[in-house]
Amino acid sequence: MNRNPYLRAYMAGITVPTAFLLILFCLSQFVFHAPDIMQRALMFPLALIPNAFGLWNMLFVKLQPHWRHPIGLHGAALPFFIAPLFFVIAGQQGFWSASKTAD
Repeated sequence: MNRNPYLRAYMAGITVPTAFLLILFCLSQFVFHAPDIMQRALMFPLALIPNAFGLWNMLFVKLQPHWRHPIGLHGAALPFFIAPLFFVIAGQQGFWSASKTAD
């Protein structure tokens, strides 16, 4: 009865982060009227974080028969992979440069 375990793991991983980040983005745009730089900063997490959690859950399902470790430990390790990726991509996009002005 355990059909499509990878699809189920992926869907379980993207549900909560997608809903949370969508609510955060809507609040920042419509309620708090955040500047454009804040909305640009939220676009990266909106695109990457839910997919990363889904793929991370699929990796947990794949590793489970071979390497037993708690799911909390597995989930807590994800930011150590996402944070450096964020800094590299943000640096390449010029997010940190002070020469850009908000239009």
